[in-house]
Amino acid sequence: MKAFFNSMRGHPTGGHDYVTVAHGKDRYHFEFPDDSIDQGEVTVAQVKRKCAEASGCDLDRINLLFGGTSLKKPDATLAQANIRSGSKILMMASKATPQAPPKAPTPTPKAVPPTPKTPSEQIDHYLNETNTLYLPAINAFCSNPPSDEKKRKDTHLRLSETILGRLLMFDGIDVSEDGTGALRQKRKDAVKYTQGLLDRLDRAVKGKKESEGGEVDGTETQA
Repeated sequence: MKAFFNSMRGHPTGGHDYVTVAHGKDRYHFEFPDDSIDQGEVTVAQVKRKCAEASGCDLDRINLLFGGTSLKKPDATLAQANIRSGSKILMMASKATPQAPPKAPTPTPKAVPPTPKTPSEQIDHYLNETNTLYLPAINAFCSNPPSDEKKRKDTHLRLSETILGRLLMFDGIDVSEDGTGALRQKRKDAVKYTQGLLDRLDRAVKGKKESEGGEVDGTETQA
């Protein structure tokens, strides 16, 4: 009779060994062949695989605990951990850490032209910028001012403010150490040239077109 009761220990249905795994609010009931747990035939790894299949959690992130002790050795048997058929095991599963999106490649910085150092280099630099960046737009505006008065005035204002800024840049160049006067004259010529661009814009805003040579042809655009 004692042998009969021993064979029924932990078998709610009287047929197999089993363990119950608690994971949060979920309970998993895993069955194994009769007496396989007590005989040391069921390993921690087997239980973890069943937990992964039942819960959908990553196998590598599942941690099993029994009696407050973590079952870290996958090859250890349940019997070695004093787990018997009918025992309750606690399952913990850490969430996968979301991978950060790949970083965008760092753009290669554009080559920055060297900053002019001497006053003479600064004058040449600002003149070259003026002719390269703004002179084409000035020529287009002066040779064919928009017939719409508002558009003509808006374009004139935008270009004039830009050229005024260039005049201030020339004015800020220090020529106090010019011993021969050549540097002062160079800056004066640059200012005169830039002022001439402003004069052209002022004539064009009145609707006066320029010829290709830069001369006003006297034709006025109707506002």
